[in-house]
Order: sequence, then structure tokens, then C-alpha cells
Amino acid sequence: MMSVAPLRTFVVEDDYGIASLCGVTVTMLEGYELIGLSDDSVSALERISAEQPDIVLLEVSQPDGSGMQLLHHMDRMNLSCDVVLVLNGPIWNYMMKGLQLDIFGYLMKPFDTRRLQDTLQSYRQYRMRRDSLSVLKTKLTENKLQSRSTSNTMMLKKEMEPAILGRIQEILGGDQAMLTSRQIAEQSGISLTTVRSYLKYMVRKG
Repeated sequence: MMSVAPLRTFVVEDDYGIASLCGVTVTMLEGYELIGLSDDSVSALERISAEQPDIVLLEVSQPDGSGMQLLHHMDRMNLSCDVVLVLNGPIWNYMMKGLQLDIFGYLMKPFDTRRLQDTLQSYRQYRMRRDSLSVLKTKLTENKLQSRSTSNTMMLKKEMEPAILGRIQEILGGDQAMLTSRQIAEQSGISLTTVRSYLKYMVRKG
């Protein structure tokens, strides 16, 4: 069974009460780890860039617009963390931007512990599915590469069979005009495909 590391969470919120609620809930919730709190966008950007959290709870509806500016900065810096927007206004004001930036979800103020827990649990389930698919894709790629390597090794062993290689070299070394692969196949009694494989091998080996 795959070991699941705690989801490292950063909270950006200028309301002390909401920030405390988020901090306590994240700390108490299984599968999560609180790595920081910030009440301004400048220090938040520095810490998010340095800490690389899995998820950020971001209050974007401050009157000075700093939350939305932070979101734009995170996008331009290609920070890989997922984001839940904490809103203090109509959600449709942020829906288009959320779709453009692939925001995971929204929390409308006021919200309680249960609503926050439900959002975080949904995110954890999403991450487990995403990580499982990532592991599966990696295994499939590794199996494909291993199969290709085994196939190449078997072909190399086949190409190096002394009797076949010697017969082709014997024909090429005779006092004859330049031969085509088809003529070599006819003279040797070896299939044209095999002859071509051996000739490629001989060219590679010099």
C-alpha cells in the first residue's frame, strides 16, 4: 500500500478569527500538516515560493485587491500548489478567473469547521486519486521500457548467433560484386528480414 505523506497546507487570511479557524482545523485534520499562516500577500508569496505547499487557502476578496494579486503572482511563477479561494463576496466575481487558473474550490464566508473539513477531505481524496494515477502511469512506463530493453537484448543475442553471422560474412568476403541484402538472403538461405538485421548490426559494430 502506498504511503501518503501529509498534505502541506499554507493559509493566507487577514481576518484573525478565520485564520485561527483554518489553522486549528488543518492541524487537527488527519492527513494534513499546517506549514504556515500569513496575513499579507508579500510575505505569503515569499513563503509559498520557499515552502512549496500542496495546497493554499487564499483569501482573495480583500478591499485592496492584494489577494487576487497574489494569485496572479503565483500563476506567473508556475507554483505547483493547488488553491482554495476564500471569498467574502459573490462567487461569480471570481468564477472565470478560477476556471482560468484551475482553482480546486471555493469557501464562502462565513463558513464553519464542518464546511472547511468537507472541502479539505474532498481535496485529500482528489490528491489520492491523482497520485495513484501518477504511480500507475510511472509503472506502465517502466514496464514498457523494460519490455523494450528485453526485446532489444533478445534481438541482439539473435543477431550475434555465430553460424548466421559467419555465413553472411562469408558471402560478403567472397570474390563477388557488391551484393544487395536480397541477393545475400537468396545465397545464404536466410530470411531477408534477418539478413537486414544482421547487416545493421555489422554496420553498428564496424
